[in-house]
Amino acid sequence: MPGRFATLSLLLLAAVPAAAQSALPLDRGSQLVTEHRYAEARQLLEPIARAEPNSAPVAYWLGRARAGVDDIKGGQEMMERAVALAPGNAEYHLFLGRIYGFQAQRASIFSRLGLARKCKAEFERAATLDPDSYVAKAALVDYLLAAPGFAGGSKDDALARAQALARRNPYQGALLLARVKRATKRDDEAIAGLRAAAASYPDSAAPVSLLASLYGASHRYEPAFAAVDAFLKRRPRDPVGLYALGRLAAVSRQRLDDGEKALRQLLATGADPGGVSVASIHWRLGMILEARGRREDARREYEAAVRMEPQNPEMQKALAAVKA
Repeated sequence: MPGRFATLSLLLLAAVPAAAQSALPLDRGSQLVTEHRYAEARQLLEPIARAEPNSAPVAYWLGRARAGVDDIKGGQEMMERAVALAPGNAEYHLFLGRIYGFQAQRASIFSRLGLARKCKAEFERAATLDPDSYVAKAALVDYLLAAPGFAGGSKDDALARAQALARRNPYQGALLLARVKRATKRDDEAIAGLRAAAASYPDSAAPVSLLASLYGASHRYEPAFAAVDAFLKRRPRDPVGLYALGRLAAVSRQRLDDGEKALRQLLATGADPGGVSVASIHWRLGMILEARGRREDARREYEAAVRMEPQNPEMQKALAAVKA
């Protein structure tokens, strides 16, 4: 009987086109990347890339995996290949821009400017190719806010782009305008805009999460918790709202029970809190446990976070401190 099942399995596999067969491990590799399990993803994707050097998706996901394990040069090589193979893909340009930007932060003064300009060019290309992509527009606006003028930075240009997006998409524009106003020290205007967005889009957690973060940055924890509580009362299982509560509890060291419960719920369900990594959930949970004096439990959470994101300096610092 086992032999019959084995034969059947081979026949079924043979019936699947070769491209579909290769797609199976690629799907798994991309999933590992999105879960920030970069070392595992790289191990899986490297042989696929050697077998399929002209596959843009393989190059893209391997590029992200390499960059995730701090092989930035290797990540750049793969991401440039992906862009060359599929020049119309906005997401590929976006991640190539991120790699150039990361390199610019580490580069010598002689190389920094060229890499920064490449970063901006890729972000601009991504935003042009996908005019509905908030992520691409936010990346470009963040660059304009952070870069000096000689590298193409411009706070006026950032504001103009955010205002243009608000005319096209009021919801996304409100989020982007809040980023611009926060970066230009206009926190009260940013808060007012986010409060209005939260009222206009009561089922969306993004304005509430940003609002709580902005309040928390200035230690205004009471209105931060109030905003998150009001949202979770309407949508108690929303993963973005749950993470916002856990993050706020970790940073403020207040309402630790509520924060721990929210983060453990996220870990138990595997829900995606708006692209926040699982490592970040473990890290925030570790902060809460450390605040409660449970250092051994905190250490285990920090270790889980560092295993997933070994290059994250904040997670490394937290682990080192609790081990001391």
